[in-house]
Amino acid sequence: VYFYRKDKVRSTESGAEDDFEENPLSIELDQSAADDKAGEGEPARAKLAKMQREGKDARAQVQKLQMETQQQQAEIQQQQDELQEHQAENQELRAEVQQLQAKAGALRCYSFSTEGCFSRLNRRC
Repeated sequence: VYFYRKDKVRSTESGAEDDFEENPLSIELDQSAADDKAGEGEPARAKLAKMQREGKDARAQVQKLQMETQQQQAEIQQQQDELQEHQAENQELRAEVQQLQAKAGALRCYSFSTEGCFSRLNRRC
């Protein structure tokens, strides 16, 4: 939507009122309203500058948070890799423990059987 301003002062001074076709969408402004509009530009510029600074700060904050997130994700990945290594090592140690327990059980059976043999031998003697 476009608004057209009708300048009363200029059109009467130039004397071109008859040659100029008026735009039906124009809005009439008197001189005091035009002066008020000119004064409103400064606060709007300050507000725009403030919003631009805030936007810049927000973008910098987002970038900083994205970098922190990437660093944390890298640390998490490293910890997960270490965890998998520890789990694999743990699994190997468990397998080794089971093998040692099986050997110890076999030695106990052998020990019991040899003791039984010695005891039988002693009886025979």
